[in-house]
Amino acid sequence: MTRAERQDLARLARMRAKLARDHATARGAELLADAERKLSEVFAADDVRWAHVMRQVKQAAGEANREVARVCDELGVPEAFRPSMGTYWLRRGENADPKRRAELRLLVKARVNADVKRAKALVDTAALEVATELLTDGLTSGAAHAFLAAMPKVTELLPMLDEDEIRAITGGAS
Repeated sequence: MTRAERQDLARLARMRAKLARDHATARGAELLADAERKLSEVFAADDVRWAHVMRQVKQAAGEANREVARVCDELGVPEAFRPSMGTYWLRRGENADPKRRAELRLLVKARVNADVKRAKALVDTAALEVATELLTDGLTSGAAHAFLAAMPKVTELLPMLDEDEIRAITGGAS
């Protein structure tokens, strides 16, 4: 392979890496927007997806109230003082609480940001591997090859933390 071909391929690899990084950023934004949509979603009680369930619940409450009325009649409890059962609909789950929504939002942002960074690191790693292969093809001296082989890898410079190290950092909390 000629020097010009290596340079052209290296330039193309950088352009592809930049595009892939941009796509990772865009995907992260899409994931955050989707999470926001899910966090803010409100479900109406009359939604057709669960209308049949609501009818069953109202019917069951009606039957229960008829039984309560029967027992109250036997006990002589005036109608105005009788207990009754009702149904209600919560339009949201745990995300109805603003504090919980904020907590979930932080969790989602942290996760998406970590995923985007990981994706970009994978892109950069692949681009570096291409560049290294292209460069290695052009090296002619043993000293150059030895120098390249002696360069540390990122996993050697920044290894994963083990459980003991995490406990030490967090003060034992896990």
